[in-house]
Amino acid sequence: MKHFVLLYDHLTHEVQLDEFTDQGAALDALRTAELALKPHKEVVLFLAESERALKITHSSYFSNGRGNGATQDAPVDLESLTRLVERAESDLQSAHDALAAR
Repeated sequence: MKHFVLLYDHLTHEVQLDEFTDQGAALDALRTAELALKPHKEVVLFLAESERALKITHSSYFSNGRGNGATQDAPVDLESLTRLVERAESDLQSAHDALAAR
């Protein structure tokens, strides 16, 4: 799984997405972004198998208000998506526990 730090601007709908293979680096990037956060921006840490998977599971960040743009590329296999979400939830709990331990 890869770690993604997403910075979303609610005014402009711009997305900045940084990918990390190292959990510690992702958590550091998250903390840095949180310290510089503006009221109209949101920062989120995600775990996903790929950027494409992230865009499918969290398409609202990537659609720019034009509907479900991320899922127009290909049909989604619900069983695979369910396994992906379950694995991401487990990894997210691990990342949360690691962040709390720091």
